[in-house]
Amino acid sequence: MNNIRKIGELCWLDIKTSDMTTSKLFYKKLFGWEYHDENWPHKIYTIIRKDGDRLGGLTDLNLAPLPLGTAPHISVYIAAHSVDDMTENCEKFNGQVLVEPFDLEDLMRMSVIQEPEGAVFSLLEKGTFQAMNAEPRKEGVPCWFELITPDLSKSAACYTQSLGWTLSASEKASDQSLYIQCGEQVIGKMTASSRERPPEWVVYYNVNSIEHEAERTPALGAQRLADIREICAYRQGSDIRRFSRNDIRSFGICELIDLLPGSP
Repeated sequence: MNNIRKIGELCWLDIKTSDMTTSKLFYKKLFGWEYHDENWPHKIYTIIRKDGDRLGGLTDLNLAPLPLGTAPHISVYIAAHSVDDMTENCEKFNGQVLVEPFDLEDLMRMSVIQEPEGAVFSLLEKGTFQAMNAEPRKEGVPCWFELITPDLSKSAACYTQSLGWTLSASEKASDQSLYIQCGEQVIGKMTASSRERPPEWVVYYNVNSIEHEAERTPALGAQRLADIREICAYRQGSDIRRFSRNDIRSFGICELIDLLPGSP
């Protein structure tokens, strides 16, 4: 099966960490990830694999060309048909270009965008590198993405106008969320938050039993931030915060509870 992500889908993630050894061990124990160091332009890049398939990478903040003191975080990448065109569109709809489009040799073309409310994402135009190809329903593979934003309308306008996403309201009237649809597939949602919480993209990973994984995360050095809840009609999830000495990062785990038309 060809699991290469389509245009408009989130196609790669990069976990930026100040503690590579502890991060690798944590995710290996939790998700069964494998790590392979590859020769990339100007560096050795650690590729994350699940059963041999690619899902993302690990970057050492102690070595990366990022400002000293950059906090650990997860960078998300959206597949673009033309990084130049989509970057220009993002700028038209109040996005700020943090890194102008550039080529990573023949592997890919990229840019980095900050949307109007502050969340950061990257655009990735594939070259010889085809990015994520792991089966999206497999345990430990990114399967759901949630934008946390203080202003849904401002964020929504940027993504729909520049990336072509379609948004729809949550089934629950009390839930201030919009589902993100790319083509026929629902890939995540946008959720309104208070101004106190920084805007960000949260990555959720598939697990076979959310109760089991939520219970064992404290022993691995993590804390459950939220009770298990329905995050859409066919997924239930929980938020996790991972701790190590110099590395604090949030992510989510979720379990597929039903297969409906349009589910990822």
